[in-house]
Amino acid sequence: ADLTGGGSANSFTVSGWSGSGTVTGGGGADVIAASKDEDFTLTDSALTSTDGMSLTLAGIGGADLTGGGGANSFTVSGWTGTANLAGLGGDDSYAVTFTGAGTGTVTVVDAAGAADAVTVDGTGVADAFVLTDAAVSLGTEVVNYTNAQIEALAVNGLGGDDSFTVTGLTRAAVLAGGLGSDSVVAVNDVATFTLTDTTLD
Repeated sequence: ADLTGGGSANSFTVSGWSGSGTVTGGGGADVIAASKDEDFTLTDSALTSTDGMSLTLAGIGGADLTGGGGANSFTVSGWTGTANLAGLGGDDSYAVTFTGAGTGTVTVVDAAGAADAVTVDGTGVADAFVLTDAAVSLGTEVVNYTNAQIEALAVNGLGGDDSFTVTGLTRAAVLAGGLGSDSVVAVNDVATFTLTDTTLD
């Protein structure tokens, strides 16, 4: 299937499609949407799912992806648009790799499941992350979430001299600096910080 929109804001719904094709926006605020109990992989140039769907994307600035009752995984990398991810039931996983540039925004909504996990990866150079109870950001890129809806949060710096600024964070999180000389800056209105080689409480 080859779908091309016009000059206005177009919406392409591909929930019932499991084949290949090309989806091209027409210059407006174009969105692709899919709802199926599958795993999704999204980039600026492609959207795939584990039922065999494989779509080439061009000129698409938004994605609304919804899983089902099973444990779904959502993998987002090289994405500079706006994406809304919803796992629904099951223990779902959300993996987002920042590009280090642009204004990519990913919003995770998942009110079900007992072990939903968000993992954010940085770049191979020095990254400056900011973590709060509502988001992980790197410059103008952001992953939004509702604190009570996720059970695990991990942020990986990969290469470079990374910094992690933790402000108003009340949940557990795993910070991995990777290579380089990495640092953590904690800004919280609490009476006592406890620091060890492996934890900051």
